[in-house]
Amino acid sequence: MKKICVLLAAYNGEKWIEKQISTILNQKKVKIDLFISDDGSDDDTFEKIKKVSTKKKNIFFWKNKKKSGSASQNFFYLIKRVNFKKYDYISLSDQDDLWNKNKLLRAIKIIDKKKIDCYSSDVSILHQNGKLEYLRKSQKQKKLDFLFEGGGPGSTFVLKKNFALDLKHNLKNNKKIVKKLNFHDWYIYFYARINNYKWHIDNFSGLKYRQHENNQLGANIGLRTKLKRISYILNSNFLNQIKYYFQLNKSKRRYFKFLFDSKKSKSLSYVLKNYSQFRRKKLEKIFCLLFLILFIFKRKSLL
Repeated sequence: MKKICVLLAAYNGEKWIEKQISTILNQKKVKIDLFISDDGSDDDTFEKIKKVSTKKKNIFFWKNKKKSGSASQNFFYLIKRVNFKKYDYISLSDQDDLWNKNKLLRAIKIIDKKKIDCYSSDVSILHQNGKLEYLRKSQKQKKLDFLFEGGGPGSTFVLKKNFALDLKHNLKNNKKIVKKLNFHDWYIYFYARINNYKWHIDNFSGLKYRQHENNQLGANIGLRTKLKRISYILNSNFLNQIKYYFQLNKSKRRYFKFLFDSKKSKSLSYVLKNYSQFRRKKLEKIFCLLFLILFIFKRKSLL
């Protein structure tokens, strides 16, 4: 039976965390150890974790003395802290989702069958009114999609041990830069793709992705969320994240000369010819093109 390490980043999740822990522990035909990092919750989250873990020997948990400040930083902390060597796979979990009983089993079967390193999938959006909505993230992967987005919600990620150990090494050796990263799921996908690891996005939903007022960005559906994302990009955070990603992967810059060429005309020419290589809808590809052009014009102050 495969051994899986599940990393759960918690913060003020007293409403949902007990149910989520239950769905994780009820996974079929896999052996699980669950590691929970409570990022200094102000509610009863930590007490509920202790209560659930009383009779469970496979739950390991702690409360951070100093808040990391975001779910992404909490996940990076988990990745750096937990020893992965005795596990076959590493999976990420939010505190407020509901997992299908076969979620992990399906993921590892696909990883083994396709001989890949990383797995993610579509999700079912669970709205506050109880309505379910399918969110497809399994569009065909493109050459440059990782410059703009992750491989779907991080809660769907299942990673082979060797990749996770490599990622851990990258994070540990660049602590100052890692503190500036805003999205763990995007960076993990970026790191995998730029370092030639094989990633598969499954056209299957293995969890209910709960939407509520505490989501950092939430699923990319609805006008409100789309406007939130556009605002994030326009205030230059997007450009800064790309800068940090390449600082964490300096040896790969030479393969992306179109971003860093001293002659901006060459960069623009490449982008105009290849902007269709984003895993996006047609209109979104045009937005991606505009942001890449903006990146090129602003790069002297960013890189």
